Amino acid sequence: MPKLRLRTETDDGSRSWPDDAVVRGGLEDYYEEGGFMNLYYLTKLGTGTMPPSLPFFGMDGYIHKERSHILSATPKTGKTTLICQCLSDWVTLGEKILILSEEHLEDWGIRNRKDHLVADDSITIGSHLSKFTQKELIKLVRERGESILLIDTLFAMGCLGENENDGSKAQTALTPWIEMCRETRKTFIGLHHNNKGGGSQIQRVSGSVKILGAFDVIITMDRREDGSTVVVEKQSKYGASPRLKYRRNGERIVMETMTAPTREAKDAARRTDPLLCLPTNPPGISLVQYRELVGGAQNDCLQQLNAGIASGRVIMTLSGLRGTKKLYYRKF
Repeated sequence: MPKLRLRTETDDGSRSWPDDAVVRGGLEDYYEEGGFMNLYYLTKLGTGTMPPSLPFFGMDGYIHKERSHILSATPKTGKTTLICQCLSDWVTLGEKILILSEEHLEDWGIRNRKDHLVADDSITIGSHLSKFTQKELIKLVRERGESILLIDTLFAMGCLGENENDGSKAQTALTPWIEMCRETRKTFIGLHHNNKGGGSQIQRVSGSVKILGAFDVIITMDRREDGSTVVVEKQSKYGASPRLKYRRNGERIVMETMTAPTREAKDAARRTDPLLCLPTNPPGISLVQYRELVGGAQNDCLQQLNAGIASGRVIMTLSGLRGTKKLYYRKF
């Protein structure tokens, strides 16, 4: 069958796609040429289903094929270690992986000898790439045949421009990478550092709103105060996935699903330990005021408040902006 000429000109000069050509020709030419496509015929192509998942510690719904992902955490939390433990599973499924890394090239050889990531040519490392412009680097990656692109980290490899905290410029620099991966049907995974401010896991991502809005899937990692447990949380338009927590077992990571407390359990916790010294509404009280009220040591007070926050019976206001204090109040 001869190749169909998919793009046509409408009366107003805009590009459109003939219905039969869309169904028979698929999306490949659309990604190459651009233009407009009827939603009904797009659905007939079978693209209305959820994108397939790549295993993430044996679980589906976290890494989606041919979609863009950002994995964000504070430095030394274990982002690279976490992803590397998944690489061998992806290679077993026939995926080929290109890693652009800020780490020394020899360190990847050491990691492979220790963790046995791969025993063939399925993983390629790109390092010491500062001599290339972003346009040149995107062109090099586009021409390669790997199905997964892993960038560690986005800022170090220049994908966010010169200032990751300038959201608009960072998004402008990031967009060509994501578009290139969509056009070449690559799964894109970018590793990123959190800032040190307060707030939720999502709010601590550097350059938050503009950067996160560019990705299909957002995965954050947050180390708990005990230092040994890291919580992994995912947000995306492809449905909710349970929060995960992991701990190290020697050189390996053991991942567990976190069971969210039921509403009944939260209500029971509020009744059994109401923290009567806290107001029921904002503006709340500070940790110093709380310690004075209960007469306990600071560590004991903080543990009690953290337990209240975890159970849902206490709310902590955002903090970390120019000395703003954390304030606590009861939640009913």
